[in-house]
Amino acid sequence: MNLIVSRIDYAFRKAIDYIFRPISSSRYLISCGVLLIAPSGLLWTVTASIQVEGTTYSTLIHVGESGSTIIFALGFIALIIGIFFETYSLFLNGARDRKKRIVVIELRGLRSHVGTPLIDAIPKYMAGQRVSRLISLPQINDGEVASPETAIKELATLTTDLKQGEFGHNRSDLSRVFGGLAPVPILFLAGVLVDDECDLKIMDWDRHKKTWRELDSIDDHNRFTLPDLDAIPNFSDEIILTISASYAVNMSGAIERVGVLPVVQLDLKERSFDSHWSEEKQVALTKEFCEVIRKLADKQIKKIHLFIAAPASLSFRFGTSYDKRNMPTVVVYQHAQNHTPPFSWGIEMPVAGKSEATIVVDADADGNTTSQVLLVGSKGH
Repeated sequence: MNLIVSRIDYAFRKAIDYIFRPISSSRYLISCGVLLIAPSGLLWTVTASIQVEGTTYSTLIHVGESGSTIIFALGFIALIIGIFFETYSLFLNGARDRKKRIVVIELRGLRSHVGTPLIDAIPKYMAGQRVSRLISLPQINDGEVASPETAIKELATLTTDLKQGEFGHNRSDLSRVFGGLAPVPILFLAGVLVDDECDLKIMDWDRHKKTWRELDSIDDHNRFTLPDLDAIPNFSDEIILTISASYAVNMSGAIERVGVLPVVQLDLKERSFDSHWSEEKQVALTKEFCEVIRKLADKQIKKIHLFIAAPASLSFRFGTSYDKRNMPTVVVYQHAQNHTPPFSWGIEMPVAGKSEATIVVDADADGNTTSQVLLVGSKGH
């Protein structure tokens, strides 16, 4: 029932937007010109004739007066002016579109072949010169990156490459499109490197349709259950943060990986693999994520061990939102089903004064892998 109501509301809002969409002055003049010319033709004098047995009978039918000529002239002038300005506007827009540059960043790291390239799936309404920046992570073995160290070296040059490729272009003429299939730590790192300093469009791979897709679905208003951060003990300067958006994070595996630490959970209500196709929803979830990080920083948390179970687009978006200067050190871990512990490696992100990303493969300094857990309570959203 809620889904039906949401779709009706969405269709209604789209209809209202279309009806009250802004109309350019040139198109307004063209419309006025047509409206004036069409009826003025009915006011012209019409000559009717008929021939009967060699004799032609004719008559003049006066439908209107000379005022129709004035109306026609005004309509014709408005039409010509409107067409002129519309043509000029199209010329300017074409010149502007030729100046625009769309950098398409595609990250391949879970499969050696993904099918349709991301650059071929860019929506037609995005005008501008399209430039592909394809990053293929090496040594892929059954969906796992065998050498994460090599993978982050491939990503290390991304920021420099983007700056060089975009040099000399006005920021208003630049936009980026990102789509990636890679381990969560790699996606988060890509987000940190790309960030959201210019217009950024995020797309994701639809596993059912086997194609890249926009985040254009309706927001279901499903949000995280927010934690009660007041329950974090004052003595702790490190915490475990879990984000369960597509499925539940393996909590015991996270504790086995980093040891006994307070745990903060962001748990999405009604999780599913296909609940992330709304741009509006992803933006709202990212705001909640950032607000939790901000509060953790206020509580003097110095290091966050981050375990994410989320779609690729959302994992990347979290990375773009992470404040490199003001948020704590963060390590994002990769889940491996057949590995012991189940989180085989992680990436410490280049934030909080750290200039380069590094791979974390060892256990904690004390070798502590006990399954005890200090869980921070949650409160309803």
